[in-house]
Amino acid sequence: MSQPTKRLLLYPLLAQNSKFNSPVVVRPPSAHPLHRRLLRRRRIIIQQQQKKNTKGHWHYCGKIIKVLSAILVPMMIAAFTIVTTIQQRRISERNREKDIQIADYQREQATQLNEQNRLKDMEIANIKGTLDRQIAEENREKDLQIANITGALERQIAEQNRAKDIQIADYQREQATQLNEQNRMKDMEIANIKGTLERQIAEENREKDLRIANITG
Repeated sequence: MSQPTKRLLLYPLLAQNSKFNSPVVVRPPSAHPLHRRLLRRRRIIIQQQQKKNTKGHWHYCGKIIKVLSAILVPMMIAAFTIVTTIQQRRISERNREKDIQIADYQREQATQLNEQNRLKDMEIANIKGTLDRQIAEENREKDLQIANITGALERQIAEQNRAKDIQIADYQREQATQLNEQNRMKDMEIANIKGTLERQIAEENREKDLRIANITG
């Protein structure tokens, strides 16, 4: 076999074994017209074979894509579900930690608030006790003042009443004395009038007796 013929036979093999399986244009060196016709025929055959290989390749790729889709879609769904579950679990864990922190913070705030309220209640109780003692002391002083004033007023009223009683007694005694004197004077006048009348009656009776005696004698 001649050297040009060997080259023509090697070119189709190089074209089929190319890395990207793409059409390769082979330009052999100048040869006999028969060789050129063979080369042209080989080129046509290679192009047709490459078209068939391309169609088969794309058909095979489509099948592979379908199989991969049938396999990968559930796997992706499962992976998405797993990732979502993990994220939700992490979110739940973070929320639980936040809830625990919030509960601790609220409990601490409640404890502080209770302590503040207790201190305020103690302060209020102390202030109230102090005010109660002050009010009680002021009321006691006021009661003592009122008692002193009341005692003084009662003594004044008693003194005034005693003076009035003395005045009334003196007035009543004076009135009684005057009334007794008036009654004595009236009794004396009545006695004098009665004595005068008795003397007049006695004188008239004596004169009548004398007249009767003169007439009978």
